[in-house]
Parts: sequence; structure tokens; C-alpha cells
Amino acid sequence: MPPKNKNVEQRKQTQQKLELMELYWAAWTSILAQSKSPWFCTRRLWLVDTMAGSGLHESASDPDGARPGTPMQAVFAAQDAQRRFPSVVVKVRASDINKVYATRLEGLLDPYGGDPPDLVDVRVEPRDWVETVPTILAEIADGSDHRFENPRGHADHQHRSLWFIDPYGWQPIDRKIIETLPVGAEVIVNFDLTSITRHAGRSDPELRDRLDGLFDGDAWTRVPGEGQAYRERLAQLWTDSFRSHFKFREPHPLRPSGGQDRFMVHLANNEKAATEFKKHVSTSLRRGTVIAGASLDHTKKDIAAKALWERFKGRTLTTDEMYSVDGSFTRGQLRTICHAANIDRYGRWNASTKAMEWFEERGPLPNLGL
Repeated sequence: MPPKNKNVEQRKQTQQKLELMELYWAAWTSILAQSKSPWFCTRRLWLVDTMAGSGLHESASDPDGARPGTPMQAVFAAQDAQRRFPSVVVKVRASDINKVYATRLEGLLDPYGGDPPDLVDVRVEPRDWVETVPTILAEIADGSDHRFENPRGHADHQHRSLWFIDPYGWQPIDRKIIETLPVGAEVIVNFDLTSITRHAGRSDPELRDRLDGLFDGDAWTRVPGEGQAYRERLAQLWTDSFRSHFKFREPHPLRPSGGQDRFMVHLANNEKAATEFKKHVSTSLRRGTVIAGASLDHTKKDIAAKALWERFKGRTLTTDEMYSVDGSFTRGQLRTICHAANIDRYGRWNASTKAMEWFEERGPLPNLGL
């Protein structure tokens, strides 16, 4: 189970995970929505969060006292992509085996559910993620709601999907399910080495059988070394066990945090996806540190969004106009702040005209439940 009574600032790996996924949900949907590939259909895209939690993380520094979890981030990325590319529909599917968490998440996402482009086709399932996969795969395979001309001359109507698997521990990972995901699926696994290394030396036959299943064999028992080098080799071994299903595979260590030792494992069949993910891993690692440069972390964007709203409420201004009034932020930073302000309902951001309509009164937020 997740740690109790800890805000997100006390969990450095969770912080980096949230920064990374916020960046990558948005990058993935934007890149795919603009793709001109003749080999698959981009009019329908899927974002799937398989162990989604309750949707929020308590925060000591965010103005609202909480920041969105990965399923909310996926919904915001879908909403933004649909507004920018009206011919594209991005569907979000989330699940959690904890029915209390799933119910809270469903209530949190309900205000965002509805018809595109302003609302999102989102569904939350209170079940084990393995049970939800067949239904989602049937949806992804179905192309009956729109037309796609496939140049290969047969009825192959492929869609693209991005799957995030974020378990507590390693045992909820089902590698057989990952191996059966459709062509073009991209997978990110928050891989927990902590519990594996804690149990790897035990002689319990049942535990060893489960680890054999996780690694698709007993090669994990022969990994040499100790300390961080040993953990990195284990992470690489597990990542490479998918070599027959994914061409590009890489484990990315998250920021060290107490006794936690996790890797964000990226599995893809597209070189651009591998390069893009690696770039955002680097950005997420820098965010919140002295080497962040012009990159603002989530909390800084939320604080700036509130400050700009208090200054400009009731006015519609372009980023150039805001920059001429207050040069505290670069034009690029202002665009990301306005995007955050749109999510936080301080106003409406138009990415095409680079203009922000600042509301006189802040729009209603969903019940944060904190």
C-alpha cells in the first residue's frame, strides 16, 4: 500500500514520477495526434492507467493542497490534445483494485467526462487491471466508429495506446498481459526493485517461482555484483526479458529517495518514442533542483498561475502582452503557466492564439476530498 501521512514533497521518487508522466502523457498525445503515418489510425488514441489510485497526492506547497495523480494528468493531456486537434479523440481508461480508491477517482474525474473536445471519454474500473484489459483491447481494435484507409489493402485498423503500470511492489505485474498488448502499444512500468532485492536471497520455493515468472526464467539468480550496480543489472535483465516484444527497452532510475529503489521501465517499438521518453526523464530529474533552468515544476506553475490570475483577472492577454507587463517569466514559461491556469480553472487558454482569458472568478473545482 502507498505510504500514509506523507505529502508528495516527502516522496522524491513519487515527485519525479508525477513530473515525468505529466510531461509524457502530453508529449505522447501531441506527437501521435499530429502523425501522418499511413500505417495506423490516429483519430483514436488511448491512455491507460492500470493502477491509478485515488487521483490526488497531498502537497505541502501547492496552493490547493494537492496535486493531480497520473490518471488526472492523462485526462488533462487528452483534453488539451482534443482542443488542439479537433479530429482526434483521446480515450482515458483507469482502474484500481481498491474499490475505495476507484470510487474516489471516478468522482474526481466525473466533471471532465463527456463529449470531446472540451470533455474526455474517461472510464474508471474498480477491478484488478488484468480483468480490464480484454475490454480495453476490444475497444482499441474496433474501428467501426470512423473511417480509416489502410494502404496495405486489408482490414487492419491499428490504433496506438500508452499504458502506465504503477504497482505497489512487484507482484501485481503480469508480464503475460504486457506481452499480449496490441501492435503499437507503448508501456511504462514503475518497476520496484526494493521488494525484489529484499526477497531475492530467500530460499522460499514459492517466492522463487514467482520471481522466475516475473523475469521469465531464473537468470535473476545469477546476476553478479552488489549495491547499486547489482540493482541496475537486475532492472536491465527484467527490461531485456521483453526483447521479443519490444524493440526499444530501457530502465531509467528514479531519483534516490530513502529506501526506495525504482526504475521507470520504458518499452516501445518506435525510436522516436524512446528518445522522447529519455528526454523527459532528464527534464523530470532536473525539475525542482538548482539545475532546473527555465523548466518549472508542477507546484511552481500552480503558484505562478494563481499569482497571474490575481494580477490579470477579468482581462484577455497574449503571452507577449503579459511578458511586456511583467518579465518575471520567459514567454515559454508563460505558455506553460497559462496551460496550468487553464487546468486550475483560473481562465481559458487558447494555444493557437497564445492568449489567456483570465476569469473574474475562479471556476469551480472538483471536490478534492482532502
